[in-house]
Amino acid sequence: MDERQFKKFKISFTLFWIGQICFLLSLFTFEGRFKFLPSWLILLTIFGYIGFVVMFIGIAISCGINKEFYYSLVTCLIFAGVSVLQSVCYTSTDDFYINWAKGLEWSNQALKCLFYFYFFYGCYKYFVSLGHTEIGKKSKIAAIIFVSLFLLERLSVFLMFFNGIKANIVANRILTFGQMIINFVTYVYLVVISTIIFIRLNKRRKEALDHEEAK
Repeated sequence: MDERQFKKFKISFTLFWIGQICFLLSLFTFEGRFKFLPSWLILLTIFGYIGFVVMFIGIAISCGINKEFYYSLVTCLIFAGVSVLQSVCYTSTDDFYINWAKGLEWSNQALKCLFYFYFFYGCYKYFVSLGHTEIGKKSKIAAIIFVSLFLLERLSVFLMFFNGIKANIVANRILTFGQMIINFVTYVYLVVISTIIFIRLNKRRKEALDHEEAK
């Protein structure tokens, strides 16, 4: 095993994990949908930006390990560029640019999905190369589950475009809160699965070192 590369991966994965915790905290702003909540909760939005920066640094550290990590870094960079363009479009009062910004939101969501898929698939390939097939399978399953949750969340958003659902208060509320719940569950899952993978990896690594010392 390349010890230097393994240390890079551990640092990268730790920063990724911290980023997911920050994203989870940022969700507690509830996007201003509940007027009875204290206004200071909006300040939690800053954790989203902190999480992105921390996670980006982590991905940049690991990008040389395999091509999947490199692709995840490139996807992250494109996501940042599209986000900036989207923010600029939202500052306009012209309907053309506002609609363009809404379209870019879907592009950004697709990029986010692609990023997580590349990252977890990169983890899968790296763990398999170390001989940790069991941990690798967890990473592969994590990629599949994330994509599934993402598609479910996007479906709930897509359905709200239909006039019949817009006019139906019950259906509209169910889909709106459903989207929020799916988002929350997704980031809770990312934190939990990242923690499990990291604990298992350190445990296997310790067992391997103890086995080498016993020889």
